[in-house]
Amino acid sequence: MVLDKIEYYFFIIYIYINMNIIKNLESFNENELRHIAGIMNIQVNTNESNDNIIKKLVHPIMTDYVYELLKNGVVVIPFLDTQQLKDIRISFISTVFQFPEYISTTNPVLGGFAAFGNPSSFHNPFIRKLRKDVYKYLQKVLFKDYASVVNPSLKSEMLFDRMLLRKKGQNPLAESWHRDVCSKPPKSTLSKGDNILGGWLNLDDNNQFFSCVPGTHLDVELYDLTDGFDRFTKEQSKQLDQRKQKIKVKPGHIVLFYQHIAHEVLPNKAKNDMYRLFHGFRLTTSDKQLFESDYKKRKV
Repeated sequence: MVLDKIEYYFFIIYIYINMNIIKNLESFNENELRHIAGIMNIQVNTNESNDNIIKKLVHPIMTDYVYELLKNGVVVIPFLDTQQLKDIRISFISTVFQFPEYISTTNPVLGGFAAFGNPSSFHNPFIRKLRKDVYKYLQKVLFKDYASVVNPSLKSEMLFDRMLLRKKGQNPLAESWHRDVCSKPPKSTLSKGDNILGGWLNLDDNNQFFSCVPGTHLDVELYDLTDGFDRFTKEQSKQLDQRKQKIKVKPGHIVLFYQHIAHEVLPNKAKNDMYRLFHGFRLTTSDKQLFESDYKKRKV
């Protein structure tokens, strides 16, 4: 296939209106990608990989963060500097000591995931402010750019999640390969085309890791999956083991990933005290809150 300039403009329109922009570009071979780059007057080196060429092609219409999220299904974004991280961790620890549900927070019951599950770990003044700060930052560096590429009508909704303090030597139970799937109506207002992003903010001084298979979010639509955990067969899991990557999340960095990307939880013992704020965000064209019916029922 050889594209002339008129066909190229139709091609640009095509990738603009299609959610799987990167996946569509990957259907072109090297010569086709180089031809498109030439029309766009984009310099491509002789030994440049297809992946790098695609990244250059989409650069005029999307930021690197949007590119990484659309292509790989996961992106890591710096947020806090060293001093901010230190100050926030002091407030984090102080908040934990004030949890009213525990007689002692020295060695609290954490459950199989080795994370807090008490109401105060989801809702307290400190974590609400930090959660809002994260959300405002992501709106500026990711969500607005994401909407401009995927669908200008998209809105972002901040969801709630919990704090994690996993003490040195503690470990979560293993979770085999799966996709997390949000509840659908009538339990929520999830609509076809919605996406839920999960992840966390690393609040300790050491690297943390997310084990996943980049790109697997493109294989399915979130709305078409079964609520809860969408698990893989043993044969599928073997294939995922061969393709998995450990995504490094540096201190003070945010990791965001599509809820329906294939991922796992490894039962590794913490080598140091681990601190996180988990978070979730919904990308939708709806004007209704995700759990609107529950919100109204509880008369919050």
